Amino acid sequence: MKICYFGIYDPEYARNQVLMMGLRENGVEVVECRVDPKKYSGFSKYWQLLHEGFQLKKRRMFDVVIVGFPGQSVYWIACLLWGKKAIIDMFLSLYDTNVLDRRLYTGWGMRGLRDWFYDWYSAHLVSCILLDTNEHITYITKAFGVSVKKFIRVPVSANPEIFRPLPMPPHTNFVVGFTGMFSPLHGAQYIIEAAKILREHADITFTLVGSGQDEKNIFKLIQKYKLESSVNCLPAVPQEQLPRIIAGFDICLGIFGASEKAARVIPNKFYQYAAMQKPIITANTPALQEYFVDNQHYLGCRAADGKDLAEKILKLYSDRGFSGTISKNVYEYYCKNLQPKSIVNELIASLSKHEI
Repeated sequence: MKICYFGIYDPEYARNQVLMMGLRENGVEVVECRVDPKKYSGFSKYWQLLHEGFQLKKRRMFDVVIVGFPGQSVYWIACLLWGKKAIIDMFLSLYDTNVLDRRLYTGWGMRGLRDWFYDWYSAHLVSCILLDTNEHITYITKAFGVSVKKFIRVPVSANPEIFRPLPMPPHTNFVVGFTGMFSPLHGAQYIIEAAKILREHADITFTLVGSGQDEKNIFKLIQKYKLESSVNCLPAVPQEQLPRIIAGFDICLGIFGASEKAARVIPNKFYQYAAMQKPIITANTPALQEYFVDNQHYLGCRAADGKDLAEKILKLYSDRGFSGTISKNVYEYYCKNLQPKSIVNELIASLSKHEI
């Protein structure tokens, strides 16, 4: 089987990286056709991608073309070149992310309408859409009026060459760690609320690694509650540097936002934590429960509730045996079911049966 991975995607972004890795590990030949949007800005990236795709089409035949994330804005090019052979890994809705979740702009402004159109036209033109959870699939079918038969669920995963169990470095404090974006989805403000509640426990410290739109607000909350001695904020780092930092966490924190999108997705970092055999606390969501079991693979808490998060942190802090059990369970489940080679099984089966 020969697949062209096509678009303006970032090959180092976890979703694209593990999807291509999983296909290759299953014996699929993957040829990349990519234009870097940082090198070709504006309309030039579309022209360059069309040119490179046309040249590749003249030289090679493919069974299917996967438009990598983010792909909605360039799907029309793949469709023009390969027709129904071109499918898309939508991964997320641009409109849902930028308008409804992050609220970067309004739905009726030019950018909001643009994002809605990108989601709508690509969902309608394409014959097959890859998404990570059934909750996410249900949202896209209802929001853009497309058949559920178009979708194949392909979970998120983690690169096992980067994320794997590492020895915990020597440390004296009990470290509660967070990696990711300071955005509504991740709900970092509730971590600060939990830190405020737990500051009487001098040996519990927090390390937050990341950046994002709520970054200034997070720093203000740390100053407001005088948490500078217990909360350490680090800038976002390349994916390859994360394991060294995560290795020093006694507990890893997921997402805590209360947005509708937060209920539909499982972030990259959950799989990265699982791959490193770490105990995880995160908001209980319908999407998470499609794959994982609360109190068995992770410890769930209420979304947007710093007090409940603090209570769950104390539970793992005081019961190291339970913490070790859930970290072992989630690691074993990840290794058996959610490594890159496993997550593409349904996709490859559909391709092999010519169902796309």
